[in-house]
Amino acid sequence: MNQSSIQVSCDIGTSAIKVVVAQVEKDSINILGVGTAQSKGIKKGIISDMQRIVDSIKEAVAQAERMSDLNIRSVHVGIGALYSEIHQCHGVTTIRPQNTEITYEQLDEVRSDAERLHIGQDREIIDLIPLKYKVDNVEGIEDPRNIVGNRLEMDGILISGLVNIVQSAKKAVELSGLEVASIVYTPMSAGSLLLRKDEKRMGSALIDVGAGLISVAVFGDSQLQLAYAFPLGGDFIVSDLSNILKITTEDAEKLLKKYGNAYVDDRSENRLINIPMIGTEKQQQVGQLDISRIINARVRQFFEIIRNDLENRGIYNIIFNYVITGGVAKMPGFLRVAEEVLESNIRVDYPNFISVREPMFSNSVSIITYAVNRANKDGFELADCVGEAVADDSASNFQIKNPFKRVEKQSKQQKVESKGFTEKMGEIFTKFFE
Repeated sequence: MNQSSIQVSCDIGTSAIKVVVAQVEKDSINILGVGTAQSKGIKKGIISDMQRIVDSIKEAVAQAERMSDLNIRSVHVGIGALYSEIHQCHGVTTIRPQNTEITYEQLDEVRSDAERLHIGQDREIIDLIPLKYKVDNVEGIEDPRNIVGNRLEMDGILISGLVNIVQSAKKAVELSGLEVASIVYTPMSAGSLLLRKDEKRMGSALIDVGAGLISVAVFGDSQLQLAYAFPLGGDFIVSDLSNILKITTEDAEKLLKKYGNAYVDDRSENRLINIPMIGTEKQQQVGQLDISRIINARVRQFFEIIRNDLENRGIYNIIFNYVITGGVAKMPGFLRVAEEVLESNIRVDYPNFISVREPMFSNSVSIITYAVNRANKDGFELADCVGEAVADDSASNFQIKNPFKRVEKQSKQQKVESKGFTEKMGEIFTKFFE
């Protein structure tokens, strides 16, 4: 990887499009620009109006360009857990000539063989993560480069998404006049950014609470084990406030931002607030505690659904802790409700970089850090995502252009896979990989 490069992410969320420009040094990241725009044309994580979402992406990109004073030409695009699947995969290749050192070429070959896994015509490969390698009869190898052998095998996980969802995201970016630098699976990237090493080893769940979706990613034995999404989120809280208090959605959003608190403490002063009634000039009074009770009921439901689902899967009792992120996570009282329902170690986390110290930017920043780390590990060099703007009228042809260039890398010391969480899981996760 270059000592310094400029990378750009695009996180297409239900409520907002987030574009982040970052200068990536060898050991640090400097945020150069941030752009946000209201998502128009997307419902519950699915693009429903292509032109409107394209306009939203253009708006967010323009903001990021003004802040960074750079022309954005490509972006790393995040794909979430909605309708995603995790598959076990296995690849094999013969080392030619025999008894020679393994190089990146053999790693590419074994990966290509693993990608032959049949996942269905309606699905598309998002990512493939090697878990361990085997060289001849030696198992548990993390990095086989420079090891001498005759046969290389790899066990890994392959992540797939619905073709419609993945291709729609690509096309929206291309129609915005940009190239797709890479596709990044956000449950994996956010977990890599926010979860500590021991948390991923012992077993943790990352809960991303957005406007229209809540995603849950379970990590254990230092790897992603399971990821899925519920069609729930902050929009449901806004809808509850609007319906119960009989106010417009716009007024409900303002009320939530200004007075929203998910935790009900009956000892607090029940301050009265004047709010407009829908379809009239009249005002009505509502107590802050009443607002909190409405919010609390929905937020409690969020975590009860998550807990019940994890219990039904048989994994609730072996999750060590939870990390919560996403735009809704910063709401006062949100963490306290989660602690009451999940009865575990819980924290709210977010990127620790200037200009993006908000839970809503967790995916945006993690997309960049993951793309850079993955390229570095796989021996690729990422091209800069910025440069002179180039007009292109062929936006309808949205095939991804390869932004990577192979570079020589020095191999890491051979490591042996650690054990622990997988043994506890037993056969629990097996059915989710079939």
